[in-house]
Amino acid sequence: MACNPPLNFVPNGAPGSALPPPLDPNDVPNFIPSPTFSQTACTLLGADLCAAMDPISAIDELPALADEVDALALAADENLDGILLALDSLDGNAAVQTASDTFGSDQGGIDNLVAQVDPSALPALADIPLIDPSGQAQTILGGSPITGGAPNAGDPAYVLHVPLSRSAALAGAPTIDGLDGANPPFVGVQGVQRGGDGENRALWYAYVEIDPASSGEFTATLQWHGTVSITGITGQMQVAQPFSVAVQ
Repeated sequence: MACNPPLNFVPNGAPGSALPPPLDPNDVPNFIPSPTFSQTACTLLGADLCAAMDPISAIDELPALADEVDALALAADENLDGILLALDSLDGNAAVQTASDTFGSDQGGIDNLVAQVDPSALPALADIPLIDPSGQAQTILGGSPITGGAPNAGDPAYVLHVPLSRSAALAGAPTIDGLDGANPPFVGVQGVQRGGDGENRALWYAYVEIDPASSGEFTATLQWHGTVSITGITGQMQVAQPFSVAVQ
């Protein structure tokens, strides 16, 4: 069969001549890299990772890991089966619905009990002294009017115990110089006294007579002075101390 295009035969020597001799393997250069690939990998990964590289051992551990995964999956299936059986044992959602209905019916009784609570029957608020950062003004929430609680308009007159700020530093009883404030409710000062039961015994208290004739919040100023003795040095301390009275 003729080839198209015709083959171009390359002559290989004269007819009857021997084939060319094969290449000698010894003539092929053998280059050995330095450093080797393993040495380069160890340098990049570090000695710890290089020493830990054991792919054969890792492959040997695969069956044990697969068995452990299978065991965990089987345990999960058993737990799921138990949950589904427990849910299936319920009569539909009747038990849950009954519990919800019971709670809803009880809620009305709870709301009714809360509505019946009489705020006036709650215990009175304890004395909570709130002292101004300057140490000069003091208001007391709760308690009796004597300790700063709010009286009702038209109540009988009473004596308010006003703690004198900074009086703990005094060497003796302070002297009241005056009381600046509207009368009523500020009638006058009956005297001074060290703190008694339930009061700060380190302070002196001015006994101010209060006439709660009408409601409102009223402010007055106590003028007083006293003797102070510090490290052998004696002097006079004069104070203008504001205080407030609230009448309901």
